[in-house]
Amino acid sequence: AAVTEPAPAATTAHFTSIEGSVKVKAVGTFEWVTADSSILLKKSGLVRTGAGASAEITFFDGTVVHVRPDSLITIEETSEDPSTKRRKVAWHISSGEVNFQTVRKNVEGSSTEASTPTVKATAGELAEGGIKVAEARDTDVKLYRGTAVAETRAGQRVEISANEGVKI
Repeated sequence: AAVTEPAPAATTAHFTSIEGSVKVKAVGTFEWVTADSSILLKKSGLVRTGAGASAEITFFDGTVVHVRPDSLITIEETSEDPSTKRRKVAWHISSGEVNFQTVRKNVEGSSTEASTPTVKATAGELAEGGIKVAEARDTDVKLYRGTAVAETRAGQRVEISANEGVKI
């Protein structure tokens, strides 16, 4: 009898491109492993890019996150509520820089969030932007297309539109 692999969970993220030294640490494990396209990224998984390395991650809802060199991110959420079909994808940037593109929401209430040590940004539909965390923990959020709301840890909210940026 042939052994069939179980279908991957619908609510994961995966690598769509890997260049250079990219490492992954899955939740519940202690070692960093070399990233490859077969690795499924789930909640609390870590992705680290080395000097000159980059990775593109595509979430199950179609959101794309391009992790730039010398960056560390955590997959914070990649889920769909079975009853409401609301989708939530979120990632945390500890250091470095990412560019992102969001898709059209499948249902009202679905969300796409990126956070850093100083800010949480909620991106709207069809948004495109970049977030950079400097060594001093300052965060730059830039939007090239669409809208987003940035909220500081202190609770200040700033709405960002296309071709705008905010430094926190």
